[in-house]
Amino acid sequence: MLKTLIFPLSLLLAGLSLAAEPPDPDADLKAKKPPHELQVERIEYERRAFQRNLAKREEACLKRFYSAGCIEEIRTEHLKSMRAFDIRRETELQALRDIDAEIRKRSRERRAADRLKETTPAAATPALDGASNTPSAKGMAK
Repeated sequence: MLKTLIFPLSLLLAGLSLAAEPPDPDADLKAKKPPHELQVERIEYERRAFQRNLAKREEACLKRFYSAGCIEEIRTEHLKSMRAFDIRRETELQALRDIDAEIRKRSRERRAADRLKETTPAAATPALDGASNTPSAKGMAK
């Protein structure tokens, strides 16, 4: 009996704590980050696999009597491929930096709006006369 009451109560309390948290205004941008992060990891994995394969090919070249041409071919392929990996990786990292910059921009805008709300309370603005959009004559008569 006690267990049947504790479980629903714990779910209710967990639900209340989740409901109390305000929604994240940057959730749409943060949702864009994981694919880029996964792509960076995938590129690094591909780079390591390529380097392992290249090392095996280099060993095979060195076992030959005339290995200069083979080694030169491997070095050229290595340079081209490393540049391609670097460009792909930097493209993904730039996308992540752009997302982070947009999140920071939104945060700055929200803080500025909050500061503006704090410094200009509604009671401090002068009452306007509805007909002429000028301060009312009551305050100006004295």
